[in-house]
Amino acid sequence: MSELINRDGILQPLKRRFKEVDVPDWGRFRIRSLTELERSTYESTARDKHGNVDNSKLINLKCRLIVLCVVDAEGNQILTNKDIDVLRNQDSRVTNALVDAIQEHCGISKADMEELEKNCE
Repeated sequence: MSELINRDGILQPLKRRFKEVDVPDWGRFRIRSLTELERSTYESTARDKHGNVDNSKLINLKCRLIVLCVVDAEGNQILTNKDIDVLRNQDSRVTNALVDAIQEHCGISKADMEELEKNCE
């Protein structure tokens, strides 16, 4: 039987995970995992000041995830929120393939996304 993790094991420095994925018709990407703060902040971008999911903010959610997770070889983000408008105008089959890979890598389930969509105003 393995030992239970202790406080120090839980609070050790962040070890970000990276993965390279091939997206048909676009190319090879390097993606990174999210910290709990990054994921919570990302999910909160779909909500208004009252905590309700806002349709107008939900539109950019996939593009925001791409911005957060696509990195260069050193692990630095290569996109910014200024790129969201351009990302929104890319082929949805291609962006969805990238988002699917990111969601799997970051532990964001389809149910998580459906829950956000279901709670739209």
